[in-house]
Amino acid sequence: MRSLRLSAVFALIGLLSVPSAAAHAFSNGAPSFFVGAEGGWSSVRFERRARFSNIDISETDTAYSVNAGVRFNRFFAVSLFGTLSGSSSFTVSDGIFEGRLDYYYYGVGADGYVFLPLSADTSLIGTAGIGRYGLHAEYEGRFAGDDFKKDFYGTGLRFGFGMERKIASDIAFHALYRHTSFDADKADESDMFKHINEYVVGLNWFF
Repeated sequence: MRSLRLSAVFALIGLLSVPSAAAHAFSNGAPSFFVGAEGGWSSVRFERRARFSNIDISETDTAYSVNAGVRFNRFFAVSLFGTLSGSSSFTVSDGIFEGRLDYYYYGVGADGYVFLPLSADTSLIGTAGIGRYGLHAEYEGRFAGDDFKKDFYGTGLRFGFGMERKIASDIAFHALYRHTSFDADKADESDMFKHINEYVVGLNWFF
């Protein structure tokens, strides 16, 4: 329920703001600050390797994020972000562990944006960034002693592409696909993420 309430707050912020490129913001040749929000669908691939068993998750859920940054000109921008997914349930049944796993992920980081203008109001977008993510997992097993509650962490590289369109003098709408990749070859429990795919829409408000 806590995750759903936070998701609703992020969704409301997304209706009131958003990040992108408004021509108005650069009319005086100076950088412009922006705040924004995104919402959409995400698919997380997560694996917990144990001595006798693996937990492998590949689930789709909602995801929301907020950001704040600087648009230097029509072509480049940078921002900081915070993200949170909806809460999901996953049934584990691999012959050793059997039970239910409830989880959600969250993260913070920074992105860079490159814009290719197609017209005065529309641009293609390429993004690249880095983020620190956590996955909160609560496992309720069939047998006593199997239960656990833990946060797993990983650092991922984010890449994305999409399109943006100015819808007002200081507001821009965008749609993005973003892929976040983690180092899945390490054996310790700090790198259990494999990847996250996101399909989001968002708004940016410039001031």
